[in-house]
Amino acid sequence: MIFKYSVFLTLLLSSISLNAAYYEFMSGKYTIDMELTDSKDSYPAILEFSINNSGAFIEGNIQYPTYDCKANLYSSNSTNNAINIIEKMKVGYDSCPPSKYTINVNNKYNFQPSNIKYMTFKMFDGEENVKVKLLKYNYFKNRYAQYRIKNKIKNLNEIFESTNSILLRKFIKLTNDDDKTKQKLKSTLEGLVITENIKYSQLKKSNKIIDYQKYNIKYPGSKYINESNNKIARINIDELRQRNVKNKNKKIKNHLNAYLLIENKNTINEYQTYIKKHPDSLQVKDAIAKIFTLTEKKDNIAEYEIFIKNYPHTSQVQDAISKIFYIVSRDNTVKDYEMFIKKHPNASQANETISKIFNIVSKKNTISNYEIFIKKHSSSPHAKDAISKI
Repeated sequence: MIFKYSVFLTLLLSSISLNAAYYEFMSGKYTIDMELTDSKDSYPAILEFSINNSGAFIEGNIQYPTYDCKANLYSSNSTNNAINIIEKMKVGYDSCPPSKYTINVNNKYNFQPSNIKYMTFKMFDGEENVKVKLLKYNYFKNRYAQYRIKNKIKNLNEIFESTNSILLRKFIKLTNDDDKTKQKLKSTLEGLVITENIKYSQLKKSNKIIDYQKYNIKYPGSKYINESNNKIARINIDELRQRNVKNKNKKIKNHLNAYLLIENKNTINEYQTYIKKHPDSLQVKDAIAKIFTLTEKKDNIAEYEIFIKNYPHTSQVQDAISKIFYIVSRDNTVKDYEMFIKKHPNASQANETISKIFNIVSKKNTISNYEIFIKKHSSSPHAKDAISKI
């Protein structure tokens, strides 16, 4: 280790072009204990430095305890993605070798400055590359660093270029009044608010959800965000209504076309199948009416009972019951009357049916028939007549 030059440190913040989105060193104070190993020996070094909110080096010092060397560090020729640091020895000027450090930020840990893997070091002592091992690493972040970490902000330019007025307002609060960037930030915010207002004024002419969504994403701090969200909701409702009307009209048309096809066949089975497939069709009532008309043509109890079972709440049910009663009355048998009462106990013809049964029983005029009648129709007015006949 031969002393020839002053120590020169380079804190390289990013290896990418300055024209690209570079990463600024996270502001705050860093204290790093290192073990340096060259071809001759190993020795410790303690590095301390601070970075300001713009990612620039403020101050620092380095110590080499083995050689009792101490130095202050000064920035020189700093750029957006690298900070060059010159060492000025305070103690041990003749004992310590000159060195050059390259300190990189590990891209995988851009927003984890408290992690020891946040930095990688390379060192050249003027004669050879020196191996650097980090032994202890401490980082003390300030409010601005917390802000950057939370919002994943790579550098100060991202704040100036941001279209998020919420971020700008928060950063202005973090910035000291004597900071040169504060007034520039305020001007940037004023310009952004004007842009938000102009863009929303233009946006009002649109009825496309995507346009409002793009505005919300680009200008999340706009005072029109709620109004924009309400507009999206209204458009959604209008589009849903339009789709429903369109679908309904299409459905009605499809129902009608299907009905016209089965109407030509004009069979009970076709109408029943149609009703099952299209229960909400406007033609359902007509189909039921057609089924009843075809049932009337068959004119038998079984067909009327099927109709009543399938369509119990339709207007034709009472007509079907009346038709059944007419057929039962025509045949005039106790068995048919009893079956009618059993299936339709609440029919308007119920009392008349019981009277007809009693007339038949009276004609037979036997004790057994009277007893059967009394047992089945004990609440009927004719029950007393039957008892008196026995």
